[in-house]
Amino acid sequence: MRGFPLFNLLAVAVLLALLAIPLLRISAPGTHSLPPLPLSPGALRPAAPALPTTVLLRFVHLPRSASLFANGAEQPLQGEGLERQATLPLREGALEVEVNATWPADTGPTLIEIRAAPEGRPEQLQNLWSEAPELSEWLRFTWKSPP
Repeated sequence: MRGFPLFNLLAVAVLLALLAIPLLRISAPGTHSLPPLPLSPGALRPAAPALPTTVLLRFVHLPRSASLFANGAEQPLQGEGLERQATLPLREGALEVEVNATWPADTGPTLIEIRAAPEGRPEQLQNLWSEAPELSEWLRFTWKSPP
């Protein structure tokens, strides 16, 4: 026998009400004893200090002018001739730089080699080609965090 449908509905409603009572107690405000969790897993770790990173620019043809922008400002370049370098901070495993250079009008296609070497991490190399008498390019170097 299946029983009267109204009694079956009433029995299911009573069971659901009995299950809902503990759930209401768990979700009641003010009953939590644990502190709130941080917003991100890294929120408890202090920020890693910036690693000094040497950036070396090597030119095939002597540039008329060369500049390096990083962190929202022009970075001073040391050296003259075909090699220039700067020291920049590496933050969160990445370094973004804008390389600008101009050459005399009679200079043919040319190349700039950019090397970035943070302390304790492997050196990375990128090449920029230019067929025009000027160049402006953004580069991004990334390193994985050490274990």
